[in-house]
Amino acid sequence: MDKQPVTRNWQRYLRKLNLARRRAIRAAEAGIATALGHLRRPALELPPPELNTDLTRQLSFCISYRNRFEHITRTLPVNLEDNRPQAEDIEFVIVQFGGEEDLYPWLVEHYSKDLDSGYIKFYTSDQMQDWHMSIAKNTALRLGTGRFVVSLDCDNFTGPRGGQFVIDSLTPLPDQSLVWQWNGLEGDGTCGRISLAKNLFLALGGYDEELTATAHEDYDLINRAKSQGIKIVRQQNERYARAIAHEYGLGLPFSADELRWQRWKNRSRSMANILNANVRANADKKMLGVHADRMASGLVD
Repeated sequence: MDKQPVTRNWQRYLRKLNLARRRAIRAAEAGIATALGHLRRPALELPPPELNTDLTRQLSFCISYRNRFEHITRTLPVNLEDNRPQAEDIEFVIVQFGGEEDLYPWLVEHYSKDLDSGYIKFYTSDQMQDWHMSIAKNTALRLGTGRFVVSLDCDNFTGPRGGQFVIDSLTPLPDQSLVWQWNGLEGDGTCGRISLAKNLFLALGGYDEELTATAHEDYDLINRAKSQGIKIVRQQNERYARAIAHEYGLGLPFSADELRWQRWKNRSRSMANILNANVRANADKKMLGVHADRMASGLVD
């Protein structure tokens, strides 16, 4: 008897079982967060208007980059053209955290005018030696000058006029809603597509930098928002959220076992914080993320 089909069937069964278990746990966590949002008096304090004089655009697509040259050079040209009709209201904020694949020369060669106009704002930072997802995302979103900020991965496409799609989705409840554009398929690359008012992002303390390097940071932010009664707007529309297909964890210096351990540890910390009403992350930090320097077409700003 050929044992290979039996082995493959068993492996498929285990993968399905593990997927079902993860979905059940996430559903339970989301349910708890939602229930707390109904039961508790919201404790979030939005920054006063006078502290938001830097919000000069309607929306910022915020990208944290390291060694993803192949992906971003495929997605960014499409995304820039898809949103160019609103270039005065939308910006692409890119922060490069070292690495071996420098994006800056390519941007100067192909998009010097967009760098000068501010449609692209490119920053570099040497303050994050080891990759940390929450720190990277917080740095990029902190630097966004849009009323709304979007966490956009290097491998993601916004879709035609995708910025306006997000603005329209958030405008009815600008400071009390969060748009999540994950299409619901495990590993499709869109799980981290989160958009919200920068006011709300700051009030939540951004992504929790006390989590381990990667895994669960997106769910943590969403569940903390839920626990405060923030409306989560699911937009499962592939026209405005799709990604280049690739192996999960590409570019991350972690094995599959290490990623599972980080996910479990981060999930435990996240739920403990939510149950204890510690919904504002990084409360003891003076600045979200790390310092970064802006560069234009050939000159440090």
